Amino acid sequence: MLISEEYKDIQEKLHQDPKYGAATAYKAVIPYLQRMRPRSIVDYGAGKGKLKGYLRQYGISARYIPYDPAVREFSADPQTGDVVICMDVCEHIEEEYVDNVFRHMNSKFTHFCILAVACYPAKKIMEDGRNAHVLIRQPSWWFAKFWEHFDVIEFRTAVAKLDDKFRGHEALAVCRKKVPGIALAY
Repeated sequence: MLISEEYKDIQEKLHQDPKYGAATAYKAVIPYLQRMRPRSIVDYGAGKGKLKGYLRQYGISARYIPYDPAVREFSADPQTGDVVICMDVCEHIEEEYVDNVFRHMNSKFTHFCILAVACYPAKKIMEDGRNAHVLIRQPSWWFAKFWEHFDVIEFRTAVAKLDDKFRGHEALAVCRKKVPGIALAY
């Protein structure tokens, strides 16, 4: 299971808001995609599907495969792509399902996976009183979790600000499939 039915219902309602699920941090992944030159990209946690426009804007002609279990039109299990992009999604995963989600994600790419995570509370409070970022952890926790499931080839953090005030940290990871029995040395 990747998401509880109760949480999926809440997320489906939230996604009806035009501003919710419309991440704009995609510019951070464009240079990677321009170097990787994938033929297909799975947008894991696609929300409104805004990544598709960014790909076109920057001349990336990869086949776009949206997936989001909380958006009916994108909820079917996606085909595998060369690259998985997962932007501002991990912090919305229920903790008891995070390993399942990463295993699923790992099955949906052949070359690389790029993940970006907000490590701070969202402005949005859900109808059940919880913060929309249900899995707020430090970048070091995310690194360890990514390493458990993927071969992390790049990991960086940044300070997130809102109106020039410290909001928290963000983490970005570029990963490959973990090959059992083979440890990559860096």
